[in-house]
Amino acid sequence: MREQTTLQLGEVRQQVAPLLEARDRALAANERSGAFLKPLRAPLPLDVMEHLISVLPKDCVLKEFDLAGLDLRLALELPPGASRSQVVADLEAGGWLVNVAEVKDGAQRAWVAYQMKLASPKAPLRSIKESGLKASADRDSLNGVNPDAGAAGSGSRKQPQLR
Repeated sequence: MREQTTLQLGEVRQQVAPLLEARDRALAANERSGAFLKPLRAPLPLDVMEHLISVLPKDCVLKEFDLAGLDLRLALELPPGASRSQVVADLEAGGWLVNVAEVKDGAQRAWVAYQMKLASPKAPLRSIKESGLKASADRDSLNGVNPDAGAAGSGSRKQPQLR
């Protein structure tokens, strides 16, 4: 009886071996895809910094930047006359940064710390004006490109002079 059970167990193991191998491959693929998708679930630090540049006062200095997933902590040196409550309102204005709060850590520093969350991993869409395309058009006009000349290559770029 024992020998028969051992034989049956061996046969079952042989029959399920391909299924176990397939399961192991699927689990390994799942781990690889999770590692691949992880960066897609977190915001890019440069996107966050670009957004901060567009909403913070111009003379504001970023002293600390800590981004962990969707949690963001900033320490800012505010320009003279800047209102802390206005900075909070400006940070929340775009809708990407939520639950913005000033953090009091007891340290006597010349800057202010803020804690906030990002509403999503992706930055909100910006208008053409905010995206810097206008700056490119201005730069082209300084480089001798006539914006009214039509399609690219039609020709009103000044040629460099050789000497």
